[in-house]
Amino acid sequence: MCPGRSATDPDDAAGDIIVSCPTPNGTLFLAGTTNVTCTAHDLAGNQAAPVMFTVTVNVPPPSFQNVPASITTPATGPFGAVVTFVPPTATDPAGHAVTVTCDHLSGVTYPITTSTVTCSGTITTLDSVGNTVKWTSGSTQFAITVTPLAGATTTTTTTTTAATTTTSTPTSPPPTSTAQTTTQTQPATTTQSTTTTETVAAPSVPHPYAGLTAEQARIQAVRLLHRVHRKTTLLVKQAAKKFDPTSGRNAWKVTFRRPTGRATSCSAYVWRGNGRLDNRCN
Repeated sequence: MCPGRSATDPDDAAGDIIVSCPTPNGTLFLAGTTNVTCTAHDLAGNQAAPVMFTVTVNVPPPSFQNVPASITTPATGPFGAVVTFVPPTATDPAGHAVTVTCDHLSGVTYPITTSTVTCSGTITTLDSVGNTVKWTSGSTQFAITVTPLAGATTTTTTTTTAATTTTSTPTSPPPTSTAQTTTQTQPATTTQSTTTTETVAAPSVPHPYAGLTAEQARIQAVRLLHRVHRKTTLLVKQAAKKFDPTSGRNAWKVTFRRPTGRATSCSAYVWRGNGRLDNRCN
């Protein structure tokens, strides 16, 4: 809304001075800064110097809803765990949806540590020629913590030190000799060591191959071989469910054999949507 306007002149009555502005009082101003210039003249046509002022409309930052709570999950392998979440939503002061982007993705592997996820939203509008104008931004955060896979091990050791006692006693002197010394040694006590080990069980490793058939695993392994080495000369031999110690996953182990004349074989460990090749497949 434009503020009230008035002008005075010692030679004219208040009602004889006419004030005009391009934006009358009650005009709706858009976000940002608008310059307003007003002029005044009397009934005789005498003009006053124009007066300019600015009207600034600030845009509050977006408000966020449905922000995920902090997530804590155990690792499912040596590299961490796959964590999924639903990004928060945001709205502008008028209740319109604002696009939200996060600096971490959902459904990827998070390392064994605490990761801070920052999600941001920016309020934008289009100007008169269709250009995007950014007004204000806001952000929110939540944490993802992946705890270690291996359990803790404690060891307690008790040791008793052996003791030796030596006693010297004089004997009856012979007629022609001086006193003799007899040394008696008591048996040493036995050293005893007791070790107590307590191991906390690690969480079970899930089975990413669940839902994959042997045929699907062979097809995925061939695609992995072609994507990594751009070749498919190896022939699929068999597929079996195995544990891959390198990735820490239960997976399908697909074995390849080379063409006739080369007996060397290699293998690929594949799970749903991913996998790795044995170095011998090079």
